[in-house]
Amino acid sequence: MKQRSEQDLSKFHKWLIDNRYSNRQFAERMAEQLGIDSFSERTVEKWRYGAIPHPKSIAAIKAITEGEITADSFMDAAA
Repeated sequence: MKQRSEQDLSKFHKWLIDNRYSNRQFAERMAEQLGIDSFSERTVEKWRYGAIPHPKSIAAIKAITEGEITADSFMDAAA
């Protein structure tokens, strides 16, 4: 498997690493933020590697990350 350089990592991926969040931990926070029973760890993993979240999820991500990760963070990675 090819190693990704620091530059290739998404801003969201870097935020998770810097803040010591696993996919599961972030998924749990998403569930809390959205007021649902559970949230998919796999979805968080997809976001790490370039998938763009639904607008409702973006709002929750922005709240959890205290504004450090926004829709633009995902759009910049997709460009």
